[in-house]
Formats: sequence, C-alpha cells, structure tokens
Amino acid sequence: MQELFWFVLYNSIIVPLMWIGFHLGGFFNRKIRHGIRGRQVIWKSIDRFLAEGGKPVHPLLVFHSASLGEYEQIRPILSEIKKKHPEWKEVVTFFSPSGFENFSNTEDIDLSIYLPFDSLRSVNRFFKRLRPDLIVITKHDVWPNFIWAANRWHIPTMLINGTLPLDSKITRFPARSLYRYIYSKITVIHPASETDREQFKKLHVTASLREALGDSRFDQVLRRAEESKAGEFFPEEWKSVPFVFIAGSTWPSDEEHVLPAIIEFYRQHEKSRFVVVPHEPTDEHIEQLLRYFQKADVSVRLYSDWKKAHQMDSTRVLLVDQIGILANLYAFSHVTYVGGSFSPGVHNVMEPAASSNVVLFGPRILNSPEAQEIVRRGVGFVVQNKEEVLQKLNEFISDQRKLEILRLGAKSFVIENAGVTQKIVRKIEHVLDGKIDS
Repeated sequence: MQELFWFVLYNSIIVPLMWIGFHLGGFFNRKIRHGIRGRQVIWKSIDRFLAEGGKPVHPLLVFHSASLGEYEQIRPILSEIKKKHPEWKEVVTFFSPSGFENFSNTEDIDLSIYLPFDSLRSVNRFFKRLRPDLIVITKHDVWPNFIWAANRWHIPTMLINGTLPLDSKITRFPARSLYRYIYSKITVIHPASETDREQFKKLHVTASLREALGDSRFDQVLRRAEESKAGEFFPEEWKSVPFVFIAGSTWPSDEEHVLPAIIEFYRQHEKSRFVVVPHEPTDEHIEQLLRYFQKADVSVRLYSDWKKAHQMDSTRVLLVDQIGILANLYAFSHVTYVGGSFSPGVHNVMEPAASSNVVLFGPRILNSPEAQEIVRRGVGFVVQNKEEVLQKLNEFISDQRKLEILRLGAKSFVIENAGVTQKIVRKIEHVLDGKIDS
C-alpha cells in the first residue's frame, strides 16, 4: 500500500514539479539548458542506432552514469566487456551535461545519449525502443520511474559501485520510505564497501543486497595515471620542479581557505609551482580567479593560453579553464587539495592518490570512504582553514624524504584496492545467464 502511495505521489506531484523546475531553470542556467536540448534528440539517436543494426545482436546493455566522474568508474568495465564479448552492444546514458559533453567516446561504446526525463511516458518509450537485456547503474543515480518501468518490462537491473554516504538523506525519513521501495526493485545491488553495505541495510533491501565488490574507479584511476605520463598535459619546464601543488575541483568555499595559503607559500618558496582547477570553470569564475592572483602580484596564466604557446616563461601559477583534464595533471604534482570538502562533500581522492600525491581536503568527507581511509592510513589530511593548509605545505616541502614515503603510501592504497573490474564483469555475466545468486 505504501509503495502505491509513493508511486501516485511521485508521478502526480513530484514529477510535474521537477519538470517545471527543470524547464524554468533552463532560462537561467546554461548547464540545465544543454540538458534539455540534449534530451530532445534522444529518440533520433536511438532510431539511428537501431537502423544501423544495433538491436538484432544481443545482449544489449545500458550503463547509466550521472556525470563524468561516474563515467570514469565504468570505463574499465566497458573495455573489459568489449574485449571478452565484442558482439555485445553497450549503450551509455548520462544525466548531467558535464558528463555527456566532456566524456571521451571510445570504440567500446555503441551509443551514448542522455537518460530520459524520469516521467512514465519517457522511460516506457525508452524501454519500448531499446528493449535492453540489462540495466547497469553505477554509484547512486537511481530514478524511481526508471526502476519501476524496468521491473514492468522484466529487465534486470544492477547497481554497481553502490554508495550511500554516512550523511545521506536517503536513509532518513521521509526519503527512506520512498527509496526502500525503489532499491528493493533493483535486481542486484553490489555496494562499493562494507560501510556502504551497512548503509543499504538501513533501507531493508536485503533481497537485492549482495557482497561489496569494491569500486572500479581504483582500476580506472591507475590506468589513467599511467596514460597521463605520455600525454602533453603539463608544461615540460615544470616536470623537474621539486614541489608542485594542485588545488583541484575547488568551490568558492574551498578557495576561501586554499588560495590565501597558495599566495603565502608562493612568496616563501620560489621553486614551488601551483595549478588551480575550479570545479565549475565558467568565464565569470575564471575571470574572478585571474583578478585575485593578479591583485596579489602573482604570476598566473590560463591553461588554454599555455596550450597554444607551450611555453611557461616565469609563470608559477596555472589556472585551468577547461573540464576533463584534472586527473591527467595529477601525474606531475606532489601534493593535492581536493575540493568540495567545505561544501557538498569531498570529490574524488583516488585520482591524486593513484598518481602518488599526498592529499589534503576540508572537513566534509563523510561522503567518501576513500578519504576516510587515507586519513586513517596517514597519507591524507583534513585541513580546517588557511593556516592548516599552509602548515601542511611547509611540513611537506621541508622534509622531502617524508613526503616521498607519504606519496608511496597514497599509491599503495589504490593498488591494494584495484582488480574490481573483473569481479563486476563476472557478476554481469552471471545476471545475464540467470545465475543471479551465484
């Protein structure tokens, strides 16, 4: 009875309100506007895919990732499946324009599109056209009608790399009541960690819940770290610099603490170099950051300008004004501050760790078991303010031997947790073979 209540409430009130909010937001937000436009061509893209022979060959798998970070999780899985089963078709869907517009399309992907808006009409149209054999969702982007419709079409669903942060609102009333029914309709849930598994237990979804397999991002970040060394992502003149600090995926709330520390450290240590990568590199935000550094008499240059000239002259601060390259830059730095940790929650700490970076972040890390683990291991550090950022940087530059030990420890953490891709691929094969409980 409660499930029927949520189904009616979601479709009669929540979905219409989301649709209105989505389209109103499009008038003011470029990102939302791109998402609306992208969803208008979903059906043409699917029809073209089917016309080119996409449907007759089975199985057809749909992999859903919310954005670019989640896509990076499934990249090694897509690659491994294509290697083992080249005849299988792989469709990748995105919710966010930051994922769809910036992902690297590869030969592993047969079709890439936006996930339809979560209305009954759209999701039923999606399943009727594609008729996939399996839906694989990575991490957390679970939409109620999408799951309900998959059940009605008898399409198995998998949640891999499943996360439920300790501070997740999903495990609290009233969201817990809704998501208990949604997650219980997922055929198989594989959490990313035992901590996440305990969180899923709070939703009472034991029928779907399986073992924690780990997180396939560990495999991807190691692979990308190796690939980055061969790419032209970093100034050649900086590769021999003894101390490079990256402030990555920063929000204004991070920059309030990190940027003053960079300026002070910049004045104290002439041989240091800095890379600042804002989470949202809008023209307005980039211009604000440029003015901030210039006002402090700091030599700063835009990444796009360096890419054109490939010369750095005396510049010591590189301001990155494009998306999708941060993980590649870590291959050439020593210490990283990972943003989001003074706002919604820390971003990806695996990527810098995979490139042997000691990692700093603010206090909000409950969303990241990896951040909590590297703190426990002593290769990641919580900083509360500008003074603590500066203290850590001075500590690292003054003891190079200790810094090298910490950097090795950070990479060891990633290596120890790799090898998840093969486990997930085996589970996907089992579900398609009907061996769901094996």
